[in-house]
Amino acid sequence: MSILEKAFVVGSDTLSHGLRVTFERHDDRYAHRIDVFQHGIDPVCVLRSVEDHSHQPWPASPPIQEVHLEDRPDGSRVALCVGMAGTSHWSLSVELTADGQTAIFDVACRLRDTPETLGSEYKVMDPAWTDRIAVATSDDSSPTALLRRDDRLLLAPSTAERTIPQTLQWRYTISIVSASQQNEPLGRTGASGS
Repeated sequence: MSILEKAFVVGSDTLSHGLRVTFERHDDRYAHRIDVFQHGIDPVCVLRSVEDHSHQPWPASPPIQEVHLEDRPDGSRVALCVGMAGTSHWSLSVELTADGQTAIFDVACRLRDTPETLGSEYKVMDPAWTDRIAVATSDDSSPTALLRRDDRLLLAPSTAERTIPQTLQWRYTISIVSASQQNEPLGRTGASGS
């Protein structure tokens, strides 16, 4: 079992409900989780990044080893993260929309070897929330594939050509859906809205 050394939070203390992304130090890297919070109710962890051992050259999620929080003039906070595994380097930025309802993830990996697997994998922690959050992929210059199997969710760069060396990017959003959209399951695809 790992000892929690440090935690970084991207979220608002002034909103009565929304999302919060927390980075927690475990062994040689930071895992992250997405919580939903509402006024008067304890936060609910809905998704948690899947982390592999430090010896794994192609981990299930970006191997984040440094997290820096940047407070923006508009009051928002952005997490800027970097890490390395094998011969590849990763970067990740996470920010919340002003209303706290959507987290925007932008991931990149500089490849020096052909990857066995590449992406961001999450474990669904509370199935009761799967109809209340939505994961959307970007339809811009960083196409992202979304796969759902059992209690796992995988977001990965969708590119046919993988030349080496190369930098691959993938973008996605995680949002709280409105009451009228609550019948749409976790893992729907669409534009990120960013």
